[in-house]
Amino acid sequence: MWDGFRRHAGSATQCFDIGLDLHHVVVTGDDPDEIGYHVRALSERYGIVITSGGIGPTLDDVTYPSLATAFGLDLAIDQATLSRMRANGMFDRDDESSPAGLAKRRMALLPRASPDVSVEVHHPSDALWVPVVILHTNVVVLPGIPALFQALFDASVHRLIVPRLAPPGRNGPHITIKADLGPRADASDTRQAGVRQFYRETLPVYHPESSIAQILIDETNRPENHDLRIGSYPTWNGMPDPRRKDTPLKTRGTDADGRPMVRVYVTITGRDTNRVEECAEHIRLAIDALPPPQT
Repeated sequence: MWDGFRRHAGSATQCFDIGLDLHHVVVTGDDPDEIGYHVRALSERYGIVITSGGIGPTLDDVTYPSLATAFGLDLAIDQATLSRMRANGMFDRDDESSPAGLAKRRMALLPRASPDVSVEVHHPSDALWVPVVILHTNVVVLPGIPALFQALFDASVHRLIVPRLAPPGRNGPHITIKADLGPRADASDTRQAGVRQFYRETLPVYHPESSIAQILIDETNRPENHDLRIGSYPTWNGMPDPRRKDTPLKTRGTDADGRPMVRVYVTITGRDTNRVEECAEHIRLAIDALPPPQT
């Protein structure tokens, strides 16, 4: 899930179909301590924990470092994953030492096993470079893009996930899915005195996520943006822009109806409307200054 307005559709149905009892769905923001706390605790209690999201190239993708910290592990480039990225053309347009290339390399920066904690890196789909990482024998890390999540779930569930479940105990086997929401939706009770509602700007972007990663990092690190949440959420193979065709952001291409195709949605969330709008404008201008994306 991302940013409070997508649902992780069908999790319970998928688990039911393969005979797994879905016991928990835990939703967190991009908070490393929260992610690590929940996953570590659930890993100790249940047979399988599946995380969804937070493994992309931008600053808000914190699943790998969060889990590494939670289990006392270091991070290291996984050469097999990096090789698959190269073979799949991930660096055809970006040198690996460029900002966009370095952002892409972050997606191969995985937790490294220790004497006490196992880490397995699987590539169950020949068509995809994205790994399925399994920590502590039962924490399965999957991407958040729905189509990509589904493809890797389908490719790994019977070979990598189901066999790990212990025989049913008192409550039967359990599977836990942690769905990454990115910045939290407004869960506060706005009827309380002094509580201001959240305001969000959403920018459709027609560049690859790695191309805008440094822009988002720079904007996040600006002191005046300390109380804003900036997130980026890639689509899978582009999506039609639901807004007007004359959107100010440069287009990646058009669909059959002539609508621009969106590759990433950037969200800026905060309680100060002016600050959110100013931050969104800075990001918009920086993205518009990039060379036109290739169609």
